[in-house]
Amino acid sequence: MNKDGKIFCKTELFNKHPNLLKKYTNFSIKRGWFSLVDSLCCELNEYIENGEDNYNEDCYIIQLKEKFGKLKCYVTEDFQTGEVLVTIDKYENNSIHICQECGDSSPEDVFETLCKNCRDSKRR
Repeated sequence: MNKDGKIFCKTELFNKHPNLLKKYTNFSIKRGWFSLVDSLCCELNEYIENGEDNYNEDCYIIQLKEKFGKLKCYVTEDFQTGEVLVTIDKYENNSIHICQECGDSSPEDVFETLCKNCRDSKRR
């Protein structure tokens, strides 16, 4: 975790949320979204810890990826309740405003959510 409290390490993210991110979770996002995913996991974890809707160990994230410049999060069937899907949708929609490379809040690309600095450095 850096001085701003942002997570930039996949291992740290998996260690912090072992009940949601399993060793077989397909994880293919860049570090700029790690803090967004951390917040998503914290919110999803609240549903499990509060015991709402009989959430259990079969409720976890199957896949996290970028698709068309947006975070996509897929969960197990047992975890696909209305409140969980609304929460996931909120974070997926927020991802289009966050650079997937560095976490800056001003992406300028349609199919890859990169801020101006990351987009320019990628072109060099």
